[in-house]
Amino acid sequence: MTNSIKSTATLDPGAFADKNLGRRLVRNTVALAVGSNLNSVGRLVTAGLVVRRLGATVFGEYALIVVWMTIAEWILDFGTTEVFVREANQSPERRDHLVRVLLALKVIQAPLAVLVLLAGLMSMQYSHRIVVAGMVAGVSLFFIAGVAVCRATFKATLTMEREVKADFVSVITMLSLVPLVSHLGWGLMGLMAAYAASRGVFLAGCFVQSQSLIRLSVRGVNSRDIRWGIASSFAIGVIGFVVVAYSAADLLVLSRMASLSDVAIYSAAQRFTAPLMMALNAIAVSVYSVLSLLKSPERFHQTCQRAVDTLVQVGGFALVCLWCGAEFFMSLLSRDFIHGADALRILAVTSVVKALSMVIGPVLYLVRAQRYALGYTAVALVVKVAVMAAATPRFGYLGAAAGTLCVEALFLLPLTLYFVRAFTGFTVRYSGILRVAAVVISVVMVTRTVLPQGNAAAAAMAALVYAILVLALRIVRVSDLRALLLRMDNV
Repeated sequence: MTNSIKSTATLDPGAFADKNLGRRLVRNTVALAVGSNLNSVGRLVTAGLVVRRLGATVFGEYALIVVWMTIAEWILDFGTTEVFVREANQSPERRDHLVRVLLALKVIQAPLAVLVLLAGLMSMQYSHRIVVAGMVAGVSLFFIAGVAVCRATFKATLTMEREVKADFVSVITMLSLVPLVSHLGWGLMGLMAAYAASRGVFLAGCFVQSQSLIRLSVRGVNSRDIRWGIASSFAIGVIGFVVVAYSAADLLVLSRMASLSDVAIYSAAQRFTAPLMMALNAIAVSVYSVLSLLKSPERFHQTCQRAVDTLVQVGGFALVCLWCGAEFFMSLLSRDFIHGADALRILAVTSVVKALSMVIGPVLYLVRAQRYALGYTAVALVVKVAVMAAATPRFGYLGAAAGTLCVEALFLLPLTLYFVRAFTGFTVRYSGILRVAAVVISVVMVTRTVLPQGNAAAAAMAALVYAILVLALRIVRVSDLRALLLRMDNV
């Protein structure tokens, strides 16, 4: 495999020839977890500035547009990243041509993404102000089209920390522009213009760091390649679109069945679970890249199980912090948001449950069982919208949060585990999960008894007690990490 990799014309051989795959996996997972969390904190600070300088209403409008941008950005990806990583790692001699095909697809997808964004904003009958601001933000989709090409290459070469670095500069740019927008009185329009500018910085950073890996060109790409790219990614793209719509349904339903105040509070709670989701997603992203290389079923199953165990352990740490310090965290954005602390608690639990589906579900892409994932995810979307439509009018943002948790825990996760077991033979061992769950419940009960105020001290105490217990009970062991590295080094 090393010889084939070294023959690649435009990709840096060193990016692939490193035999120490285990250490690369850990390095990239840590880089993604730490870097993405740092970026999430930056976005959290940005959200706080928006709330404090421009008001909760503008923040609610901003949150809605960002949700629609997320949907439009998936149109730019539409499964092509997963297909590129799979094909590039399994057929390294094709990597150069695959990059060219990927770039050609983005040229087609970018205008479609803009149309989806505008159609979505107008179909929801939002105010003229929100639609126009969305059009301003839509400019950033052309920047993200370029980022998508770089992202796929970074994932295939396990150099995802490069994207994180570029994103960090983008976050700092946005953070710097918000006070200027407020000072000039540009409101929502200026805010979305700043958003588009930060995305342009993101592209510049990715492009600079990808020059040693790719050469941007569409030379040699023909209509047959385009058709292959569309056909290969279509099933995954549709699944991903449904998944993105599933994630966005919370705020979309709230925007139609509740007030902008509910949207703002719910979005604020989501901002605090974002660092947790970033950390857990880092595990999922790195594991997917490694699983695409594994040939042994035994090692495949071992890697899946270790990913699940690691995810639960990391998730448990963040969960106790968010649960016990919910009031404190919500007050950081605005004291008016403190009463939304229970929404943060529910969404923290939801994040861990959802992450289990995130790390295990993509395994179905590797065995080409996408249509099954599409089927149950689409059904889950319908169920979620129905549950939220019933709960939101009466309970507002709390109903939306509780409804999301119920669907994730009682419907989507069980179906994901069932189909993964059916197609790969992998069955989750629940002993480690149950031990972590017992520790989480114990920590929450003790901390809430001693410090029921939900302040910073409570969050710190919960974190300390959790760390002590998982180490004392040997739930987290240094030997596990060493064993993982040894096994992965032999891949």
